[in-house]
Amino acid sequence: MDLAPPRTVGVLIGLLLLSPVMILVAIAVKLGSRGPVFYRGKRVGKDERIFDIYKFRTLEVDAEKKIGARLLTEGDQVYPPIGRFLKQWKL
Repeated sequence: MDLAPPRTVGVLIGLLLLSPVMILVAIAVKLGSRGPVFYRGKRVGKDERIFDIYKFRTLEVDAEKKIGARLLTEGDQVYPPIGRFLKQWKL
């Protein structure tokens, strides 16, 4: 019987401990704005390999269509209230 590597065990423990927080954040995102709970985006990694990233949605649905693909400024009105909180607290 093979034992899981220590890193895998650590990840599973972390996921177990953080799952209540993740559930609360998911509920808050769903109640705070319309659209999906998660955002999927493309990122470029090592050796310019493209990969998908999944994170809690902090902007309105179709925000890029409204403001274009650029960095956000303080005055941009594309954050739902829960999105601002999630960004501020890095959730």
